[in-house]
Amino acid sequence: MSRNNSMHYGSWRVLGSDIDLNGILEINHEQKIYELKLYNEEAVELPHFSANVFGKTHRGTSFTLVDCSLAQNVSISSQNDYSKRYEIVVHCRYVLEDVLFENIEDLLVTEVNFKLSNMDVWAHQEAIEIDYDVEKGHLITVKELQNINCKYEDFIFSIDYEVIPDYFSQHSHEFKINTICKFKILFEQPKPLEQALILINKVRDFLTLCTSTRTYIETIVAMPIPNKQADFTLPFEVYGHGIEKSEVEEIPKLHFININLRLDKIANDFEKCMENWFSKNELLQPVIDLYTGINYQHTSYEMHFLNAVQALEAYHRLTRKNVVLPKAEHKLKIDSILSSGPEEYRDWLQGKLNFSNEPSLHERLEDLFFPVKNTTNKNYGKAYHLFKLQGIKIESLIKDIKNTRNYNTHFDESLRKKAVTGEELVQLTTLLIIMIEYYLMTELELSEELILAITKEKVLKISKHRSYLQALRSTNMNRKR
Repeated sequence: MSRNNSMHYGSWRVLGSDIDLNGILEINHEQKIYELKLYNEEAVELPHFSANVFGKTHRGTSFTLVDCSLAQNVSISSQNDYSKRYEIVVHCRYVLEDVLFENIEDLLVTEVNFKLSNMDVWAHQEAIEIDYDVEKGHLITVKELQNINCKYEDFIFSIDYEVIPDYFSQHSHEFKINTICKFKILFEQPKPLEQALILINKVRDFLTLCTSTRTYIETIVAMPIPNKQADFTLPFEVYGHGIEKSEVEEIPKLHFININLRLDKIANDFEKCMENWFSKNELLQPVIDLYTGINYQHTSYEMHFLNAVQALEAYHRLTRKNVVLPKAEHKLKIDSILSSGPEEYRDWLQGKLNFSNEPSLHERLEDLFFPVKNTTNKNYGKAYHLFKLQGIKIESLIKDIKNTRNYNTHFDESLRKKAVTGEELVQLTTLLIIMIEYYLMTELELSEELILAITKEKVLKISKHRSYLQALRSTNMNRKR
């Protein structure tokens, strides 16, 4: 597989064409270049877009380029006796290596194995046991780790482990035992590759929620439908612009102790947890997209803040009652208001009142700031002040959120001084992100005590940081005096 940057010379064909063209496929993972240049002495009639382009290199390696755009150029050079040479540049979304699909309908897979950044840390299981015997000394036993599975609809998502001793280190003073972890999706019936990639991205988003850290796809290896004419079928690797990868130095390093929702905390409820994540993903997709966007987008804290507020609004709209009054009662009020006003203003007034029965941002936030409503719930006391920062009332927090959102949306000068900025904006944005994570975790139907404990610890960190900054400012002011 082409894990290194390389140039591949070969013969290629565009789907729907019966002409084989010579060309060079350039693969550069560092610069994210996946470009095929085809050459011909005559103009060739080709589509601007093609589902796939396929071919073999002179060394026998097969490639299929998926979701392609084509641009044709004409060049004249002295090397070709100043004759015209036609160049077709192909850009694609995915590169499939070691496999050749002439028809896009055949692009079906039975299994995908993939690795995500930091997943080894998140899914860590202790692979060895160390005992001490007076006569025999230290005894190191390698455990057989149990794979973790979740069946949902027509596929099984699993976390597979393999423990391998490093026999090359046996003559040194150290002995290494490597634990290989991989994610796998196994389909009951062959599925289009695109569906498999969608599921992989859902798992990636889940890991982002569990770790509060950017997560990237490192590798994807897929198994096609078995070839009846061959003795065995080989898997193929998938990469390209459609796979959200990142450079190693850009991936945040995750430490086991800092993970919010580790696998060992949810292992007993893993199947239920993943079933909820997959089943509710479509409904909650706007919230998830806004949340993950905060983690991945390199932009201002003002934009992160707006995304976080919008995510909470979207979550409330999608999961809560979205009316203030019963519809019949609200309609009576609207009819009464319209009938009492001048006829020439009724259409204008109707437009203004169209959304008058929806909860305001203030009302949505008031509801979300108090996650446990039932006073008889044993966790009511723990949850009542769950999102309260030390030294500031929740009503003041809601007012800060509203003013800051309204200013950064409408840029009304009267709100400029009321909008939160600087370090306070960072703290407020962090609090909103914690609230999003809390509510997404509740959708997994995990233990309420677990989610409350995780959230309380994160909010406490903000309060401690806030107290530290206030004490620092107070000290500096006293020095100036």
